[in-house]
Amino acid sequence: MTQYQIADAVGVSRAYYADVERGRYTPSLKLLLRLSVLLNIDLNFLKQNDGNTSTC
Repeated sequence: MTQYQIADAVGVSRAYYADVERGRYTPSLKLLLRLSVLLNIDLNFLKQNDGNTSTC
């Protein structure tokens, strides 16, 4: 999915969603819930994930 598609599906602008991805803004719990449902990702993972995908 593109940023445009995800942003539209969860009810935010593409620019805001991109800033959330970059860590510039902290998403609300409501937005995290919408993302978890849309992307079929556990809400706890989204809440705990700090954006660091490194396994070092």
